[in-house]
Amino acid sequence: MAHFWFTPPTRRERRVPMPRRGHPNRLFARLSTKQGLTLIKQDGLYRLLQNPDPRTDYDSAERVYVGGHRYVVGAVEAAALTDAGYGDWLTPANTYGSGPYGDGPFGGNS
Repeated sequence: MAHFWFTPPTRRERRVPMPRRGHPNRLFARLSTKQGLTLIKQDGLYRLLQNPDPRTDYDSAERVYVGGHRYVVGAVEAAALTDAGYGDWLTPANTYGSGPYGDGPFGGNS
């Protein structure tokens, strides 16, 4: 069975609005950070939330993928994520017996 890594999408956020020329906070205005977005599967549909409330959003969810974390998903869930438009955030997971470790039982060229 194939396994995949799923990393929920992120968005770039600028904390300080870009000021006009000569403003004292010009350096910090150029600083931006990545913020993880949370993906919630509810009744077979996926919702992408920036700031979910765990008390209300997580209770009725089938699956929750909290932003900023990596999750191992199976082929069925990977297909569902791809169908919902989140296939760009899936990568094949290297499992035991595959990878750049040479020939034999510990490598992928056996």
